[in-house]
Amino acid sequence: MLGHPICWNPTPVRLKLVRDAEVAPTSIRRDRDFGEMQYGQSKPYESFIDLEAQIAYKNKDEQEVTLTGDAANADGHLTFLTRILNASGIVLSKGDLVIRIENNPVDYKLIEVRPAAHLGGVSGILMAFFAANDETRPSLRR
Repeated sequence: MLGHPICWNPTPVRLKLVRDAEVAPTSIRRDRDFGEMQYGQSKPYESFIDLEAQIAYKNKDEQEVTLTGDAANADGHLTFLTRILNASGIVLSKGDLVIRIENNPVDYKLIEVRPAAHLGGVSGILMAFFAANDETRPSLRR
C-alpha cells in the first residue's frame, strides 16, 4: 500500500459528476470529434459528492507549466488521492462541475483529469484541472 504525499493539505470540495453516457438519454447529441455533449445541450448530472482535495490556483501558485493541452487554460487544479477515489468507486472526468471549495460556492468545470505521481506501476494522485464554467457564463467561452 502506498502512502500519501508528504505535503498533503486537503480541503473539502463538492462536485457534480456528469452522468455516464450509457445511462444518459439517447436524445443528447455528442460532438463527433470529441465525444462531448454539444454546446447548449442540457447535461445530465449525478447528485453532488463531497471529497477532499488539495487545491492550487494557477494565478496564485504558478505551479503548472505546459506547452500543449487544456492545462494551459486552467485556473488551477485539484489533487485527489487515487486510493480514496478507487475505494469509493468514484471516477472523475472532463465536464464534471466543482460547486463548492471549503464553504465557498464556486462555478468551475473540470477541463482535464490525469493520473500523476506514479510509483511501483500505480498512480498515487489524480490531478483535476479546472476553469471557469463557460456554460453558465458564456462570455468566458474560449
